[in-house]
Amino acid sequence: MKKFIKIFMYIILALIIVVGLAVYLLYRSDQMGALASGNRLQKMEQTATYKNGAFDNLVPTPAMKEGVSFTSVLFQFFFGKDKRNVPSSPLPVEITDLKNIPINENVYVWFGHSSYYMQLDGKRILVDPVF
Repeated sequence: MKKFIKIFMYIILALIIVVGLAVYLLYRSDQMGALASGNRLQKMEQTATYKNGAFDNLVPTPAMKEGVSFTSVLFQFFFGKDKRNVPSSPLPVEITDLKNIPINENVYVWFGHSSYYMQLDGKRILVDPVF
């Protein structure tokens, strides 16, 4: 049994190393935003929001509103839930076959949270900030 646990731990360690290496290499790739240079860097430096080697918001955007502590936010998140968070009736769901919508028809389909599909003037656009 101890030998099995030891082998299992080595497999888990190897997986962690492989995943860590893959993430490291992915973040260093050009598709994930390689360090800017040349014309791209010059364009960035000319924008109003690029200061001291990084982009900065023109309007301050605090992570938390004033007068609220991080611990109070955590407490509210875990223990402050109430019944108002549950819809009083089921949300309507309409099953849509996106592939068969005529291309000349303008449509907007919300998938939930911040993901949606638009079809405008013969163009199909899928918006999902996670991807």
